[in-house]
Amino acid sequence: MNAAHLLGVVAAGAVAGLASVPHCMGMCGPLVAGVCAGPREGLRYQAGRTLSYGLLGGLAGGVIAVSVSALPVDLASQVLSVTMALGLLWVAFRLASSAPRAAAAPSGEANEAETSSVLVPLRTKPKTAPTPSRWVRLVRPFLASPLLVGALSALLPCAALLNMGVLAGARCSATAGALIGVAFATTT
Repeated sequence: MNAAHLLGVVAAGAVAGLASVPHCMGMCGPLVAGVCAGPREGLRYQAGRTLSYGLLGGLAGGVIAVSVSALPVDLASQVLSVTMALGLLWVAFRLASSAPRAAAAPSGEANEAETSSVLVPLRTKPKTAPTPSRWVRLVRPFLASPLLVGALSALLPCAALLNMGVLAGARCSATAGALIGVAFATTT
């Protein structure tokens, strides 16, 4: 991998990360705020996240490289392009079909009964304190380690992370994929 190619790979991951910053602030910001009490915990969280994103990018690039290595370059490029297009269409369809819809009343405003299932009332306190479920009791000890939470954040169902994986896979190289993952994690 020459210097120009290396710079392009890192830049692609960094630009994808920068484009994802608003999404990450809204989605992962509360997770980080809940797990990290200060700068040291934040650095541990970021270290775990950077390592796992690099591993995920390397895995995506390596798997794609192995799966298309037996194909001619032109055919491999076409197969990857069609596969990525179908994947993105599938994601778009899933998002469109799962979006909540509030039916509009004749006056153009949504009926209160129809929107009550979509809207969550704020500033309400539960009547009794909920008993933690088995899942909560199982997961709670792991939340004490920001490094582990950061490493496990690569498993979250995240569209920005999916984009990073597609970008890493498109490079058809485990090394380039890992670099994209690290650059993505560093800039988000």
